[in-house]
Amino acid sequence: MKQVDENQTKVDAILVAFVLCGYLYSGYYTMLFLLTYDFFVRLYVSPVLSPFYALSRLCVKVLRLKRKDIEAEAKTFADNLALSLLIFILASEFWREHIISVTLILALVLWKVVEATKSICVGCKLFQLLRRHNIEIVSL
Repeated sequence: MKQVDENQTKVDAILVAFVLCGYLYSGYYTMLFLLTYDFFVRLYVSPVLSPFYALSRLCVKVLRLKRKDIEAEAKTFADNLALSLLIFILASEFWREHIISVTLILALVLWKVVEATKSICVGCKLFQLLRRHNIEIVSL
């Protein structure tokens, strides 16, 4: 079973929350495109090409945080869910539905802040709930 470092995912969650808050403050669409690119590349190409993956890995190394392995399958599901939300956010911005995009952004920020501070991954909890009810996720 593949494992990921929980400390790295927490740092990554903080970075994502900061970029989303930066978008809410500035309105620069580049930030949303950067996040979408990051999640897409990390999930479907290679984590090595992901800027946030590299930055969070560097932060963990510089801060000398001890590695804490957790199951990667639930995190992958959560990242797919976050990517889907980002695509909906971009679509709602494209259609000028600002209230919908801000609501989704605030939900994603809250999710990432809770993940970073309380070690509660909303996407992972949803994955576990679906698994408990024998619902198999094939694709998002």
